[in-house]
Amino acid sequence: MLHFNFKSREGISQEITEMISITRKNTIDIATRTEMLKNSYPQNFHDLNQEQVLMMGTFVNNVHSSVKLLNSVIGKQGKFES
Repeated sequence: MLHFNFKSREGISQEITEMISITRKNTIDIATRTEMLKNSYPQNFHDLNQEQVLMMGTFVNNVHSSVKLLNSVIGKQGKFES
């Protein structure tokens, strides 16, 4: 069983608070972009222009980054251990 000192708990608490904030921002951004893409982009990938292809790539990268963040471990690499 892991035991954390007070400073460790503060650090983990702060990291969790930051993760919640980032996750909320990412969720809003992804939802907004999804609606924009759904409503204004062609249904067929081959009908996208170059700018739309780049925006789709950026969107996919943002989603992958958000997933990676959600799957990250709080207090990883022992930075909050006593």
